Amino acid sequence: MITFLREARRGAVRFSSFTQAVRSWWLTTAKLLLATPRFRMRDVPARDDLHSDMDACYLASPVDLKRWFSRRAYQIRRYQKGGRTRVGRSVNWLFGSYAPTIYFVAQKPVAQPALPPAVAS
Repeated sequence: MITFLREARRGAVRFSSFTQAVRSWWLTTAKLLLATPRFRMRDVPARDDLHSDMDACYLASPVDLKRWFSRRAYQIRRYQKGGRTRVGRSVNWLFGSYAPTIYFVAQKPVAQPALPPAVAS
């Protein structure tokens, strides 16, 4: 969406960017309405010139991650409330689940210690 707004400001809107922004908005809205996480898998291209994110087989979504961890008793400490730059933090704060980045912190549940046999009886 941000790319689309930048392009619109410059007067150089590419239709593919607009359709991608609408598709992303639609998929995020659908995920917010679902009760369970639905991970979207994709085919990884078989090429030699892949960069670091091109080998991802999952289209990451903060909504799916939050639901997956919450259902496993992880405590969500931060959700889309941070970032490395002031602009990134502002975008995450304004757009939440619709932001183009993922800023997410979950804390593993603390296992309850087992009681010794003498105390358990």
